[in-house]
Amino acid sequence: MNKYTFIFDLDSTITAEEILPKIALEINELDNMRRLTEATMLGEIPFVESFTQRVKLLSNIPVSNVQEIVENVSLNNKLVEFLQKFKDQCYIVTGNLDVWIEKLMNKIGMKDHYYCSKALVENDKLISIEHIIDKKSTIEQFCPELVVVGDGNNDAEMMSIAKIGIGCGIVREVAPSVRECCKMIIYNEETLYNILEKLAKE
Repeated sequence: MNKYTFIFDLDSTITAEEILPKIALEINELDNMRRLTEATMLGEIPFVESFTQRVKLLSNIPVSNVQEIVENVSLNNKLVEFLQKFKDQCYIVTGNLDVWIEKLMNKIGMKDHYYCSKALVENDKLISIEHIIDKKSTIEQFCPELVVVGDGNNDAEMMSIAKIGIGCGIVREVAPSVRECCKMIIYNEETLYNILEKLAKE
């Protein structure tokens, strides 16, 4: 029996870039999006407040357009390889919206292995956010032997109840709150893959 369950953040962990800023490029809102994203990463703005503001910035883009952008986002391919190799042990937990990331999750083989925020869509338009995920509460349902990999402030909440917290510094520097509670910070994707594979085989 496998010892660990692996929980991954999505943005700047599985993906090689932040998803919401990439979408914001479409409507020339990149500066505002980056400001909100940075403040959230550092814990300066509560995630729920920030996420609501960021979604509002993007709500006029047709959902189908956003799905296409997200489906083609750059990925950390070795981590995707790990997800596919050890899928039964792996879950993605992200604040991103189901209607935006569904195609990407299917593309990387994680259908039914992810948890996210949820939204209501009508006529290809985002109407409202129905539920914003609480990452910590979400992973409390899993076995206590958790390995959590992420980089942002709300990932630190998950790491606080994990057996092993790993700060993912592949794309960007990890948040100060992650530094305080993680067991290690890894800056190289190959190194992170090797550590995860070793844990998965224990």
